[in-house]
Amino acid sequence: FNHRAELKARLAAETDTTVVPMIDEMVTARVFNRDVTFPEAAAMADMDTMEIDVEITCPHRNPFACSEWDRIARISLCTEYDAGDIETCTASSEVVRWITPYWRRGRRHWVMDASPFLGLVQAGGTQRFRIEMGPGWERGTERMATMSVRLSNKDKGLKSRSVERAFGGGGFNADYNANKEPFTFTPPADATRVEIVTIISGHGQTDGDMCAEWCNHEHYFTVNGGADRHEVTYADIGNPVGCAERAGEGVVPGQWGNWSQSRAGWCPGLPVETVRFDITSEVTLGSENTLTYEASFNGAEPRGGDISKNTYIVWYKD
Repeated sequence: FNHRAELKARLAAETDTTVVPMIDEMVTARVFNRDVTFPEAAAMADMDTMEIDVEITCPHRNPFACSEWDRIARISLCTEYDAGDIETCTASSEVVRWITPYWRRGRRHWVMDASPFLGLVQAGGTQRFRIEMGPGWERGTERMATMSVRLSNKDKGLKSRSVERAFGGGGFNADYNANKEPFTFTPPADATRVEIVTIISGHGQTDGDMCAEWCNHEHYFTVNGGADRHEVTYADIGNPVGCAERAGEGVVPGQWGNWSQSRAGWCPGLPVETVRFDITSEVTLGSENTLTYEASFNGAEPRGGDISKNTYIVWYKD
């Protein structure tokens, strides 16, 4: 309730924000597309902040009529699609991710920062989003979905201009690193900031180590073979109340199942963090650079489960 109250007060105080509706209706399907009308390019050029406002309500008195499992949910921007067929989304970039709660009625509400992905929508006009609230094959449960894009200028001095996908995830096994070829990119000479932007969560429960949901796997990014490694790790694994303690951040309390324990990069009923690393000082602007990536389990080869991951190179200009 503290989270809800603080979020409500924050949104009410933001008077210079353009709110672009995405959906506001009862839905049963878990996966669907929506076309959204952004301001024109001239107005978009003034924006340096993009947030995704997600409010989902399961209105049923019986919690078993609500979604039963902690599933990956996300919103992706479709970068290739047939404008005449709303069902198409042949290529996309994930912009925010959250995890659905276990069998929990009532309302959940989060606003997630997606500012690194402004470079994908700077042309304005019609943009298509794919909304996923779990796998399409799972039992459909009726829920109220209210989502929108919030655009504003917070005088950051930086605006995302380009987004390139560098790496995905996959089965966290002995072959995981083998197919992660180095990624080359060339930020322009007048870029003012370059970032690694990544969304990672571990799933699956292999025998012995419970990877990749309940184990501390490590992810390392290196630029141009430099000495500095940018790390994503999960040292809180095993904390029996690690997720419950984050109710003030928006974790939905009172869920069924073992919702309260810390996981590898996520909690049921909470957004997954978008991790950002500033690598401006490590790249040569206007020239080709290389980003390498590898992952391990306790410093050794991956053991099992699955890594759901999207990693991007984003560059900014004033």
